[in-house]
Amino acid sequence: MNNSIKLHLACSKKPTHDNRKILNFIKVTKENCVATDAKIMAVVPTESIFDSDFILDIPKEGFLIHSEDYKKMTQFDRATWKIKCEVIKMEHKKKRSVLIEVVKETDDPFYTIGKFPDWKSAFPSLNNIEKELKPKIGIDADNLYRLQQSMGLKTSILTFFKGYKPAEVDSISGRTNNVYGLIGQCPISE
Repeated sequence: MNNSIKLHLACSKKPTHDNRKILNFIKVTKENCVATDAKIMAVVPTESIFDSDFILDIPKEGFLIHSEDYKKMTQFDRATWKIKCEVIKMEHKKKRSVLIEVVKETDDPFYTIGKFPDWKSAFPSLNNIEKELKPKIGIDADNLYRLQQSMGLKTSILTFFKGYKPAEVDSISGRTNNVYGLIGQCPISE
């Protein structure tokens, strides 16, 4: 299991409404693992996380793993099926194994979890999006996060300038009290 991929971070932390409980789960299929909180979405090829033996037994319709369980799974070395398509056994060289129950989606309105969003239509594959903007700009997300924190912002607007110049960072509500930031671009290779 690839422990560096932390899909649980893209899931909803505390859903405010019952029909959003599904956003606490990660959708796993033979092709992709998908996590979303309806604001961001992470799509990772399943083969980047699990080994081929595990993937072979993933059911056609896939399954759901709760984000808290996935977080625990990242602390282990290997995922195997304890009960095929129902319980995952997480193995580690130095720790006791842990069992993780998977959940199946349902259309049943009385079932509390529901159906995972149709992420393919909401967020089409990048390969299917016509790339209108040819120039690419690299930004270090950690630096942007630190800059936003230092300015007291949760969200921001980035303004890019021609050439290899820093981007301007402002509040979404506009510049207030002359507070703004600059963030340098990261070199990118093509």
